[in-house]
Amino acid sequence: MRRLACLILLTLAACGPRLEGELIAGRTVMVTNSGESPLRIVRIIANDQTGRAECVDEPAVQLGPGRSYTTTFFYCEEVREIDVETDAGWREVDFD
Repeated sequence: MRRLACLILLTLAACGPRLEGELIAGRTVMVTNSGESPLRIVRIIANDQTGRAECVDEPAVQLGPGRSYTTTFFYCEEVREIDVETDAGWREVDFD
């Protein structure tokens, strides 16, 4: 049963968007599409702070394969993680 649960989790992870994240100077993040098809970034949430507008970016930007998007969360605490919502699903990037 445990093996089946792990297989399901791996399958779900493989279905989400292929993204890479880089943290620059504590508050700036760069998200790169490491997949083979374009995707649209709908929303980026820093530190799981959905209720704070200064910790949410809604760029609605299209990224081709290998392309990046950079944003800065000036008034949010130092960024430890981001949740990225795309038209292909969600991906969490942890910087700790």
